Amino acid sequence: MATTKKIDGKAYSIGEILKKGVQYRVPTYQRDFAWSVDEIDTLWNDIMRGIDDEKKEYFIGAIVTSRTEEPKKRDIVDGQQRLAALSMIFAAIADAWKMRSDQSRESLVKNEFLGDVDRRTLTITPKLTLNENNDTFYQACVIGGEIVEDKDKKALISSNKLILAGYGRIKFLLEEWIAKNPESFKENLIILEEFISESIYAILIETGDESDAYVTFETLNGRGIELATSDLVKNFLFSKAGSNIDKFKKTWNEILLIIGSEGLTQFIRYFWNAYYDVAREKELYKNIKETIKETSSAKSMIDKLRTVAVYNDALSNPEHPYWSEFSNEYKQYLNALNLFKFSQYKPIMFAAMDFMNPVDLTKVLKVIMVISFRYTVISGLNTGSLERVYPSAALAITANRKIRPKGVFDLLKSVYVDDSKFEADFAQRFFNKDSIARYILKEINDSLSGSESAASAKITVEHILPKNPNSDWKKYLGGMKSDELVYLIGNLTLLDGAKNREIGNSTFEVKKVKAFNKSVLSINDSIKSQLYWSNKSIIERSESLAKTAVKIWRLDY
Repeated sequence: MATTKKIDGKAYSIGEILKKGVQYRVPTYQRDFAWSVDEIDTLWNDIMRGIDDEKKEYFIGAIVTSRTEEPKKRDIVDGQQRLAALSMIFAAIADAWKMRSDQSRESLVKNEFLGDVDRRTLTITPKLTLNENNDTFYQACVIGGEIVEDKDKKALISSNKLILAGYGRIKFLLEEWIAKNPESFKENLIILEEFISESIYAILIETGDESDAYVTFETLNGRGIELATSDLVKNFLFSKAGSNIDKFKKTWNEILLIIGSEGLTQFIRYFWNAYYDVAREKELYKNIKETIKETSSAKSMIDKLRTVAVYNDALSNPEHPYWSEFSNEYKQYLNALNLFKFSQYKPIMFAAMDFMNPVDLTKVLKVIMVISFRYTVISGLNTGSLERVYPSAALAITANRKIRPKGVFDLLKSVYVDDSKFEADFAQRFFNKDSIARYILKEINDSLSGSESAASAKITVEHILPKNPNSDWKKYLGGMKSDELVYLIGNLTLLDGAKNREIGNSTFEVKKVKAFNKSVLSINDSIKSQLYWSNKSIIERSESLAKTAVKIWRLDY
């Protein structure tokens, strides 16, 4: 006879939930702490209104947990952000008592809401533990009260920075609230503690196992509980896992370790666009639910996600082992794409990386880089077309594995900016990001010289007409404003950093003698012949460099 899996659901106050004698833990595969100070402020303001209005009940939604093999432990499937934030407020209350030398009340708050004391060993078991990325920091700095030095803050991962900022915000808001009526601080702290523990309620849903927990989560989400798309996808796939839940958890954790929680939704969308269908983020979860019906298809998807996570990692890192069999040519294209901070192309590469050899894959990288450079960096066209064309091309590659680099270009040629438009846009484009300007000038210089003579890290971008020109410069501008000229490519060149700093905002004549005439870079040869530097000089050089750029960033298919 089949046994039924028991699911219990009941409204409990936060105090009752934390005093149930169990430890709530966030599994490794769940996302990191994600609340910003905005969410903290919203929760705090709701609590303040509840206290002011003397509300007896304030409902914060559902907390879904699953039972584990250990009878006194529960895994949190949904609700970790709210439970962590409320625990931070209890920790801030305890700290407020400590600051006012009231160790007895500090201990009472900690023992009731933050940790259980083992009477035999006197060790403390936290009532809430976060995932492995956050828990050590959370226990030390929130529960333990350790101070994070300014020099150490930059090294924190982003989710721990959120914990630090959120807890700091709570402590600030608490002290600000206390300061409004300092003579009643004891009564107010007790009122705050009692309101959170006795008047804030959640539906605590405890399921028999993890599969039930994720099915329950699916039902709740359909009724308006909002999460990040990546969380929705994960929980949906887990709800389809059945007896494979442990394997799904392991695989998802591996994906999370490779991709990270911040970029997970975008990665899943690019993956879906490469292998299943074209979908924007707002449509993604719905499309996945409509497509993945069985455990077998869920398993295929999560396994493929794991494989493609490695592709994604390799596209972000030119030194990744994936590239070990490639010639060095791929680096110039991949480095450029990462410099441009482009990612829309990834579905195409995911599909191509499944079957193309290193030579063809390098050619595809060049196709994507040149098209992206022309379309976005130079012509500044609407990326909406790329959001349609790139995924469609990826799906075509997935469907027809015989497609070669020329076939990829044919799929993308509708977004390949023609030479005449590219040349005109290049000559008129403002390059106010030094990283992009340096890349372009280096490529032009190397094309002119036939070698990588501008590869040194000491080479910097020089604005021949300075950003802040003095009166000696303005007589050459011909009525044009300096900000109409200073960032044109014709006004930019490359110089050794030390020489660049030495000449500063000097006149052109001084710069020419001290720097340009001594430069060995080919890109400076045309500058040496100039008697003075005017608006005409800048515009003519921009047009000349644009003609060179057409030859460098072009595809002859």
